Amino acid sequence: MFVAHLDTVQVPCLVGQDGDYYYGAGFDDRVGCYVATKLGGLLKADVLLTDLEESGCSTAQYHQLRDYNWIVEFDREGDDVVMYDIICPELEAAVSDYWPIGLGSFTDICFLDTDIGRYNLGIGYQDAHSKLSRFSVDTLKKQVNMFKEFYNKYQKVKFRTQK
Repeated sequence: MFVAHLDTVQVPCLVGQDGDYYYGAGFDDRVGCYVATKLGGLLKADVLLTDLEESGCSTAQYHQLRDYNWIVEFDREGDDVVMYDIICPELEAAVSDYWPIGLGSFTDICFLDTDIGRYNLGIGYQDAHSKLSRFSVDTLKKQVNMFKEFYNKYQKVKFRTQK
């Protein structure tokens, strides 16, 4: 399952472009929704779009999960992966072959009441929540291509958290 959230801190807008960077507001959330829905359609994955994440809550907590092999959220700054306090050594080892493991405190996947392994993937934006955030098209393409490789290798592997 692929996850992204619809709510934003700033009203989404595009201010301009410089090379492979787009400048504006709301990219952290809009780019994640775009990636989740496009890849969800391409890879035939379920997509969960949530609300209220920016206010410290998430409608993800109300979702009735099926038995997924693993879950990814597209809501991370930069180009790393965050697993929060979700302890899943096998998934962490698998994603660390593709991306560095970073630190983070909160996102929608933290609200899912499940033992399914999950992580949050960086999608190339910077300066989240500011009126002039930006994202790199090149970083986004690199992340999506690596994710497709990861997906092809691990789509049938069940990753479960430790209790």
